[in-house]
Amino acid sequence: MTLHQLKRILQLDGLLRDPQRRNTHESLAAALDRDNAVDPRIIRKDLGFLKKDCGAPIIYNTRRGHHYSDPDWQLNQILITEGDLLALVVTDRLLETYADSPYIRQLRSGLRRLSERLDSKVAIEARELRNDYFLFQSKADLNLDLAVVSQLERACRDGYSAEITYHTANRDVVSDRVVDPYGMLVQYNALQLLAFCHQRQKVITFRVDRIKQLRVTEQRFETLPGFSLKAYMATAFRWEVGDAARRVVVEFDRATAPFVRGRQWHSTQELTDLPGGGLLLSMEVSGLRDVAQWVLSYGKGAIVREPPELVGAIAREVEIMQHQYETETFER
Repeated sequence: MTLHQLKRILQLDGLLRDPQRRNTHESLAAALDRDNAVDPRIIRKDLGFLKKDCGAPIIYNTRRGHHYSDPDWQLNQILITEGDLLALVVTDRLLETYADSPYIRQLRSGLRRLSERLDSKVAIEARELRNDYFLFQSKADLNLDLAVVSQLERACRDGYSAEITYHTANRDVVSDRVVDPYGMLVQYNALQLLAFCHQRQKVITFRVDRIKQLRVTEQRFETLPGFSLKAYMATAFRWEVGDAARRVVVEFDRATAPFVRGRQWHSTQELTDLPGGGLLLSMEVSGLRDVAQWVLSYGKGAIVREPPELVGAIAREVEIMQHQYETETFER
C-alpha cells in the first residue's frame, strides 16, 4: 500500500463514521478530493479492502448508504511497505529540521495519528529506524509571524483582498500595497505569497517574512481569467518570475559538470555533454537575477552563453567584485 492509498483509506474511515452522511461510491469519491476527481471504482476497491483485509463492519442501506454497523469499531492495523515505513521515518526527521515552521503542529499531529494506526511490529521497526541515518539541515531560520501566515491562508482560501506593508529588500524600501492573494509557495526555506499587486497591476511574489503589517479586507476579488499558479511558476527559476521566458544557456567546465549533471534544475532543461568532459545546460526561464546568482555560485567553473543581457550582467558583476577586492571598499 502506498502512502497515497493509506491517506485515502484513513479519509474513508472518517467518512464512514459520519452519521449525517449518505455514502455512495460517487459521493465518497467527491468528498476525498475536490480538486482531482477520484474514480468511484477505486472507492469500491477501497471499501472491499477495508472489509476483507481490515475486518471493517461496513454495511449498506438506502438511508445512509455505506457505513459502519458498529460505530465503535477501530481501524487498528494497516499494511504498508518497507518503502512507506522509510518515508514516515524520513518525514519525522525532516519535521525536526523545520520545527519552527507555521504548520509544524498540524504536520506532527497528522504523523502521530498515522503512527497510532500502525500495528506493534511496524511501530517497533519505526522506532529502530529513527536514528541518525538521515540528517536534514535547513538554511537560515526565518522570523515568520504565524498570525500573518494564518490570515494569508484565509484570504487565499476565501478570496479576500489584503492591505500589506511590505519591505522590498533589493531597494530597501517599505511601501503599502493592496494585493489579491492567490496562493503560497514554500521553496528554499522561504514562504512566498503569490498575489496580484494593485500597484503594479500584475501577479508577483512577496516574501511572507517581509510583510510587516497585514489587514485582510472585506473586499472579494476574482482571480485573473485563465490564471494558474502551476503555469505561472513553470518558467520560474527558483522563485523569480519575469515578464517572458527566455532561453538561457550555461557552459560548465569538466571539474564543475559532475555537480550539475544528474539534477533537475528546471523542468525545461536540456543537458548536452561536451568534448573534454564539460557540460552545456539550456532552459527556458523568466527572470534572470536568480539565474545570475546561481551561475556565480560556481565561480570560474561556469560561463553564460545566452542570452546577451545575462552575459553582460554577470560580466559587470565580476568586474565590480574585482574592483572591490582591489580597493577593499564597496562600490556604491
